[in-house]
Amino acid sequence: MNATDLLVYVAASGPAWWLMLRPPRLPAVGGARGTVSVIIPARNEAHQIADALRTVLDQARDGDEVIVVDDDSSDATAGCATRAGARVIRADELPPGCLCKPHACWTGARHARNESLVFLDADVRL
Repeated sequence: MNATDLLVYVAASGPAWWLMLRPPRLPAVGGARGTVSVIIPARNEAHQIADALRTVLDQARDGDEVIVVDDDSSDATAGCATRAGARVIRADELPPGCLCKPHACWTGARHARNESLVFLDADVRL
């Protein structure tokens, strides 16, 4: 290694080392957060959607929204979700070659009002 190579190495790696040793500070926990849209794709989840929604709605803040995307259910999923306090949207007709759950998530995201999206399954309890 000659002097020029060493100088180039030091000049190039110096700023990288400085950045690694001085990482940016994260904001304090517990500060204000923006509003979120929680999207729950659901197909034939009438037996458990109300319990899932209760745990989500208990933690919701002003401006948050909870959307249940009824993905062609043959049971009372939509009615149970509506009674529990969620906004219910029916999934659009499935395009050829598209999988159900990702399409339901996409449908919910298109209807969401908030910038931050949270996707949950109907069997998740927070």
